[in-house]
Amino acid sequence: MARANIHIALADASGVAPGVTFTTCLTRDIRIKADEEEKLKNVKEQNNNGQQQEQKEMENLANNPITPKEKKEGSIWNVNNYHWEEKCLTRWAKEELKNTLENLKIELSDKIFLQFFCSHVEGEASSSIRKKKKILIYDLKINSEWKAIKKNKNEQIEMEAKGHLCVNEIISDFIVDDENKYKYTFTFDNNSSEYTDMNFVIKSEIPSKMNSIIDAFISKMRDK
Repeated sequence: MARANIHIALADASGVAPGVTFTTCLTRDIRIKADEEEKLKNVKEQNNNGQQQEQKEMENLANNPITPKEKKEGSIWNVNNYHWEEKCLTRWAKEELKNTLENLKIELSDKIFLQFFCSHVEGEASSSIRKKKKILIYDLKINSEWKAIKKNKNEQIEMEAKGHLCVNEIISDFIVDDENKYKYTFTFDNNSSEYTDMNFVIKSEIPSKMNSIIDAFISKMRDK
């Protein structure tokens, strides 16, 4: 009877419910510890795998340096253009597009010639590289005054028209081959009947001409 009382007292003092042996508790603790060690092992393996993958990429770039045909896009410190680097092109883009427009003389049908002046470019542009991949991001808008003349068969100026052009949605989200990627809004200073034909030619032909001009500008910006 005395032995039974001692057994119960010991069990109560250990925090184990009566009838549960110390062997059972010890087995459970060992299992919990083993599970925790297994989880820790898995985490370490995942970290090691990530580090090994990064190391392989670095070694691959080191073993395959840029050939003479490849262009060095990043800074001197950016070996093989591997690290993230961003270059702001906003100022260059605005000046380049403005100068391009104002130095053009666009020839249309019916001996109509159009020139831009007082051009203003709004928006932002940037170029980024990472792991040899170049990403060009831009969102630009053009506002410009224009003047057009129409010559007769003797090359003399027959008519002169003026107006305003706004080009919206010059953004990098569009596909290059999308013919409607830019939005054109025309304002004509002369809307009388005698200017109807001339205004129609300008409104119908300028968008395709401008598409080519803007696309060429974007290609040039991509090489910056």
